[in-house]
Amino acid sequence: MTESHRRIQQITFIAVLSCLAFILMIFELPNPFSVASYLKLDFSDIPVLLATWMYGPLSGFMVAFIKCFLHASMNGFSDWLGVLSSLASSLCILLPFAWVFKKAKWKFAKQLYLGGAVSTASLTVVMSALNWLVLVPVYMSLWGWHPSVPVPQLVALGVVPFNILKGILIAVIFAIIAKPLQSVLKHYNL
Repeated sequence: MTESHRRIQQITFIAVLSCLAFILMIFELPNPFSVASYLKLDFSDIPVLLATWMYGPLSGFMVAFIKCFLHASMNGFSDWLGVLSSLASSLCILLPFAWVFKKAKWKFAKQLYLGGAVSTASLTVVMSALNWLVLVPVYMSLWGWHPSVPVPQLVALGVVPFNILKGILIAVIFAIIAKPLQSVLKHYNL
């Protein structure tokens, strides 16, 4: 396969995975931790991880950016803070996985386990800090929203458990999908 064919194949895969991520983003599940009911669980980061695994972190970022852009254009750009927060959450998941995937000498199962653990920790720490220091205060000042509990309690009882649950679910579902795809990708040199 020539370099131009590989490039077209990569662009096509990124486009397909972006559309899949956008569709998965539409199907949101409510947060089981009612303290932070504004958080919604979706599985749109699985195609982001697939793109990261297949083509690297830049491709994963492109899928995340496109899914967020499509979601914002469909729902209006008025919730730009939510879109940016979704993009930040995707980056918290894809960057640790990308780092772990570079460790080629590690077994694939170890890569999946460590990638899932580091991504979950990264997602939890970064999104908790962002909610505490940036997102919730901006929502409070711009839109007059007031949480039912103090912000530190909101983060501790709502954001932290939500992100731990999200990170674990994304990592487990990705591992279930990636393990059988590994041999297919090796066969097609992807």
